[in-house]
Amino acid sequence: MRHLRFTILLFSLAVASGLKAAEADSVITLDRCIELALANNMAVRNAANDTRAAVELRREAFTKYFPEVSATGMAFWTHNDIFQYNLLDIIEIGFINKGKMAGVQAMQPVFMGGQIVNGNKLAAVGEEVARLRQQQTLDELRLTTESLYWKLVTLKASRGALEAAIATLDTL
Repeated sequence: MRHLRFTILLFSLAVASGLKAAEADSVITLDRCIELALANNMAVRNAANDTRAAVELRREAFTKYFPEVSATGMAFWTHNDIFQYNLLDIIEIGFINKGKMAGVQAMQPVFMGGQIVNGNKLAAVGEEVARLRQQQTLDELRLTTESLYWKLVTLKASRGALEAAIATLDTL
């Protein structure tokens, strides 16, 4: 929160100095300040990333309903037989000169004590929490930006009043 205020304060000071330099060219409105703050704030970006992560986590939890499939394969070819047997020194028998092996396994979860259903419910709740936190971050940023904007407008008006008072004192 402190980092957020500091960022907005620096942004407001930059806007104020920009207004003084380019006061005749353009005026930055409250809507433009809020737009710039939303576009350049790290907390807003982090909240959006957290929301995307929660959505992906919910999608991952949904895949637990489907079977898990794994496949393996192996092939070999040897120069000599792996099993050799000499039968009374008359005949020599060799086994397994070439080999291939493949396997596919599919495991379907049938019932896991409600873990899959509850995991999906928790993932949906986590996604909703992330969305609410993102909205809260946006609302806080808008509120803080608006507050600082009006403080800046008040300070600018006070500066104008002080400059008018100084000009009046100089003429006296």
